[in-house]
Amino acid sequence: MIRIKNSALTLAFSCLFLGTALFVSCGGDAGKSDQTIESETPAAESVAADTGKAKSDGKKTIPEDWKQASWDKFKFWIPADWKRESGTDVWFPPTESFAMGLPNTSLHCGAMPIMGDSVDEQVKQMLHGSALSKTPVDKCNLKGHIREARDDYGLRHLTLTLEEGGVMTVVNFFNCRAPAGQYDEYEEIFRKILDSVHCN
Repeated sequence: MIRIKNSALTLAFSCLFLGTALFVSCGGDAGKSDQTIESETPAAESVAADTGKAKSDGKKTIPEDWKQASWDKFKFWIPADWKRESGTDVWFPPTESFAMGLPNTSLHCGAMPIMGDSVDEQVKQMLHGSALSKTPVDKCNLKGHIREARDDYGLRHLTLTLEEGGVMTVVNFFNCRAPAGQYDEYEEIFRKILDSVHCN
């Protein structure tokens, strides 16, 4: 009887010891594993990583205080304080107003079918003036140009045009404009906007 009790007691003690060791071992590893994961990807770095992704467009660096906008199948970046007029494809700085129609300083997006005239002639009519320069570009597998122009109303334009072929040629345009006297202060912004245009 005494032997049986001692064996049972030894067995119980062994089980208790093994169970405790197993619990401490697993619990310790689990805690350590969680801490390691947390230290490898802290919340701040996650947010920074997301922001970094959001602010890059391929090899281009987008200013931190800009936001993404879209029109049709295209996306692009604009200054964060620019606003879009409801029901239109026009964006403009907070100093401008849509009360009198298209603001003098603005970005206007759209598409126009080419009918009868050449692309250059129809773009000239849209801009109400002759191009000062025309630089070839290729975006979204579409051929196009960056055009600088001065119109008949005292405004200067920096415009991206992208041509889509088919039964009828359609020109997608991203027209940035500002009064000639203020153009220099907006030119860098306009170039960054047009440079950031990419496909959805």
